[in-house]
Amino acid sequence: MYGDGDVSTRGEKVALGAAALTALAAFLPWVSVGPRTVAGIEGEGLLTLLLAAVVGGISLVRDWERVDRIAVGSLGILTIVIAALWYGSLSTEPRIMVLAAGIGLHLTMVGGSGMLVAVLLDRLNE
Repeated sequence: MYGDGDVSTRGEKVALGAAALTALAAFLPWVSVGPRTVAGIEGEGLLTLLLAAVVGGISLVRDWERVDRIAVGSLGILTIVIAALWYGSLSTEPRIMVLAAGIGLHLTMVGGSGMLVAVLLDRLNE
């Protein structure tokens, strides 16, 4: 149930890297509104930071059993959904100002995808 902190499988390593990337992305710009940028932690980036912390904790503390992989995959999907909703809001806002997705939003999507890849890597090795 609880591991020794040894990150031994490829999936665990990828999940830990994806969690670190997602955590970093929360502090980077998610949206540019004209000359102003909005960091992820000014909105739902706080939630993605929490999700990244949970995934990192699972990767480091747990034994990476089936339930752990299901949790990481679910949190990855949730991370992707949050980023996708932000992308969607960029296209539906009235065009008074120019809105553009920032690097943090792109990296959040990559991090969430990495969480899913981590699960698939170990699933394919079973």
